[in-house]
Amino acid sequence: MPAGRPPGNLGNFGAWATVITGVHMTARIILATLIVAFGLLLFIGGVHATTRVGSLAFDSPLPPPATPRAYLPAIYDLCCHYWSTSRYMATTDYYVLWDLGCNEANATPDGEDIVVVLDFGQPGEENGLYGTYIFAAGYPFRSTAQIFAGVRGFLSGFWNCSYDQPNIHLTLAIGTSNYGPYVTSQHGAAWANLIDDVNDWIDDPPSYASRETARGANDFETWANSAYGYSDPLEARDWVNGYISAYNPSLGSFYYNFGSCDGCPYTNHNYSCEGLAGSTWSCEDIWYVSYGALPAWPLPLIYEIHGVHADQWYHMSVYSIVNHGYPMNFKGSMTQWQACHDPGHSCNPDLENRPEQGWAWLYKKLYEDERTRQVNLPWATDITWENARRSES
Repeated sequence: MPAGRPPGNLGNFGAWATVITGVHMTARIILATLIVAFGLLLFIGGVHATTRVGSLAFDSPLPPPATPRAYLPAIYDLCCHYWSTSRYMATTDYYVLWDLGCNEANATPDGEDIVVVLDFGQPGEENGLYGTYIFAAGYPFRSTAQIFAGVRGFLSGFWNCSYDQPNIHLTLAIGTSNYGPYVTSQHGAAWANLIDDVNDWIDDPPSYASRETARGANDFETWANSAYGYSDPLEARDWVNGYISAYNPSLGSFYYNFGSCDGCPYTNHNYSCEGLAGSTWSCEDIWYVSYGALPAWPLPLIYEIHGVHADQWYHMSVYSIVNHGYPMNFKGSMTQWQACHDPGHSCNPDLENRPEQGWAWLYKKLYEDERTRQVNLPWATDITWENARRSES
């Protein structure tokens, strides 16, 4: 029997051939239909992704974006579906922070893992005590002990108001900056001790560890021509080295850099940050305080609406690959949309990314290069000046 023919009476071959031809035609129609359907699904998936990142705003107090980011293809449909609110702190009052923590818990859906940065201002030292100058009138000093008390309020409020949300988790990043004359190794060590103390308190019975974690944070900036002159990368490194000397890795007391890398390249990682925009920082300096130091993780500012900040951090990750053999692993993005629209405040319109847009820019830039690609970019947070009912003076 010739190969490919059906079994049976060869005299009926013509009839069999007619049947097979009909089957082949049916198969072709089915195949064509499947191809068209698959293409339609891909198109719908792409449209869905352009709106899904915008769904970050679904549980948020902000109005929805005016238009979706049409440049995001289906692969970017991976973001968290909630972004958190971080704060510039004008108080360390326990009860005010309790309210803020409770409000954050009430606003966060069960099952979400969020980060909140509480920025307590620039480093300070008074009467042998380390702390910060908070964002209240006159920038009053608050010691690490006072900050500790306020942070306990935030964590207690979050815990008590999330009792019916067993799958929620908060990472509270307790922040300062590299601004001013007290950016020292001693302050870095004091800040690490503060974070250790908070994590010890979280772990102590009745333990809050199932839903809460504490981290340090520093808004490392490469600013120039401030009231204190140029930002000194050596001072920033000293602060980090002080932090390293005191933090407890077993408690998870790492820190996040929620700063920028102004002046750094956004078109070619071979360029140096040093000398650009008046900066005295090298790319190595920024890499060290953001990822090179053992406790450091990047949670960068992605304010710029055209993707420049995301480009800069992408090139920093490429710099890490070229010079250290591995990419940077980013924790997420921070934006300032709420702060720009808070009463009495305004920003350059080019620095007003919404939280979902800042996240999308960073994800997109990292994903486009398989060397820096992160399938998981966990967090998006947006900072505000609002501190609930009261502020200190």
